Amino acid sequence: GNIYYLQNNYRDSQGYYEKAFPLFQKTGHVRMLGIIKNNIGNVHKHLGQYELAVKDFKEALKHAEDAQDKISLP
Repeated sequence: GNIYYLQNNYRDSQGYYEKAFPLFQKTGHVRMLGIIKNNIGNVHKHLGQYELAVKDFKEALKHAEDAQDKISLP
């Protein structure tokens, strides 16, 4: 998804992020769940879907806190 995101192809980027999310749920990789939710939030922000972006950013923050990910926390 990151390559599509960098090319401003937000729809395709979102599709790949959403495919990756359940894979990391299955493996229990909580830090990556936060990173992916943050990426999806950035996509929603660029698409002008601000309410969805805020929801995604809040979920990303929760995952980062759960993973004690001090790098991704604000």
